[in-house]
Amino acid sequence: MMPDVGFHLLDGADAAERKATLSGADIFLFPIDNVQETFGLAPIEAMAAGLPLIVSDWDGMKDTVTPDVGIRIPTEVPRGDLTVYLGQRHFGGTDSYVQYVSQLSALTRVDVRALTVALVALGGNPALRATMGRAGQARARAFYDWSVVVPQMQALWAEQALMLDKALAAGRLPPPPHVGKLPPAPAPGLFFRGYPSVQGADPARLYRARPRDDRPDLDRTLDLRDYEGVRRAFEARATVAAVLAALDRAGSGGATSAALATASGVAERPVQRVLYWLMKYDFAE
Repeated sequence: MMPDVGFHLLDGADAAERKATLSGADIFLFPIDNVQETFGLAPIEAMAAGLPLIVSDWDGMKDTVTPDVGIRIPTEVPRGDLTVYLGQRHFGGTDSYVQYVSQLSALTRVDVRALTVALVALGGNPALRATMGRAGQARARAFYDWSVVVPQMQALWAEQALMLDKALAAGRLPPPPHVGKLPPAPAPGLFFRGYPSVQGADPARLYRARPRDDRPDLDRTLDLRDYEGVRRAFEARATVAAVLAALDRAGSGGATSAALATASGVAERPVQRVLYWLMKYDFAE
């Protein structure tokens, strides 16, 4: 999608290649967009290497990446009822785990405008990069060195052992917290609701098309992603095209998802899912 940008595949399991890459880098970029990434070990490694970070505002990185060591980019996912069918398809055996995670990822927006601002801010400011890099090294040593982590783990085990002893002495164990509620696994919007910056959008929010300039068009982008070929399609290609065409007709004033549903002839729920993908790939804002 960016043919004029150099791209190299290196073996991250090779210690020499990993250290050489981190040593030669100016910025560590980690715009993660999937629920498989939880804590985020790679940003900690980058901190230890003295690199400033640009990461998604996502799950564990909300704790690990503080403003002094890096910039977190806002993320957004659809409201829970728009993704529950993906959980049902996976846990019912229709979709594999990889299909499940990939389709959720396709509906996870990382704010492209904010990402651009962050890249320009760090790319053009060597002093800021150096300051953040030093702060990252200090944070990695202070919070994530084994000498700090292992005592915390031991304290947690001791606390859990005391809780278990108390429960056993009382003659009963407490019921699991999900008893009597919807099991979280089939409902990713419930299970992963704390991962993104925001879940769901105001129904009155206006959407508009972004300038396309010389970027790959919709068909080319979908061809490159090949959702159909790997059986990870989040919506039919014709549906995506119809929503984008309706956005184009709406002009700079934009339109709500309900208005776009009327204009495109597509039901509002799939329109809302498509809008997240269009924002993710900067076709819409």
